[in-house]
Amino acid sequence: MGLFDWLVGLLRRLFGIPEPGAEPTYPTEWTGTAFDGPRVDVALYSTRALLEANGRAPEVVAGRHLANALEHARLDYRIRRGFDPVEIEFEDRREFLRQWRSTERAWTAKDANVLLTDRRSGGLASVGGRFGFAPAGRIDGVVEWQPASESDLQRNVHAVLHEVGHMLGAEHDHDDDREGRQHPGMGWNEGGYWHRTPTVAGNGYPNLCGEPVEEKAHDRVMRHQLYHDCFRQHLRIAPEADGDAG
Repeated sequence: MGLFDWLVGLLRRLFGIPEPGAEPTYPTEWTGTAFDGPRVDVALYSTRALLEANGRAPEVVAGRHLANALEHARLDYRIRRGFDPVEIEFEDRREFLRQWRSTERAWTAKDANVLLTDRRSGGLASVGGRFGFAPAGRIDGVVEWQPASESDLQRNVHAVLHEVGHMLGAEHDHDDDREGRQHPGMGWNEGGYWHRTPTVAGNGYPNLCGEPVEEKAHDRVMRHQLYHDCFRQHLRIAPEADGDAG
């Protein structure tokens, strides 16, 4: 080995750069302790079908975005992933949720236990409960965090944040006078662009955050991947139990 190769190897070790062709390693846990307040505890699980199709990438991408969203709302957090695959057959959404709820693993984290599926759309969660599922079939690779995008990837990221929001106690956030219709709803104007909040929907729930946005005022596909202060005020975060501080 020449001096140049030795120096390159040393730099790789110092900065944690994987060898060419080596399989990259990703964290199995994210923690945030900057705000010295209630800590949100989340566990990310995957169905076997999702692991066979897309590997662990959906867990990594969901974990990164969720950590950023919670930090933006000034919330401490612990997010865990890398658990054994979950064996549940997907037929009716409510039956699938019932089956997930009935497993011991749906109660791992004190606040949100998210089962990622190989579906490309459609999730469900109980408001203020500890369990739910979200689609992750569009997340087929590990990418850096992105604030908003039109991509298929971002549609599933938005869905994960949406269902976790329900588990943490947030109801739908949108313009209530258009009950029963899917519509642009509530949003945030940043940099001249309107972004839909993670909990926007069209099912007639009271508005929680944001400002009313007319359909022509923004690009409907833009999804804001962050929680906000108003969201924080409506959460139901369980207190820490003995042994939960690790």
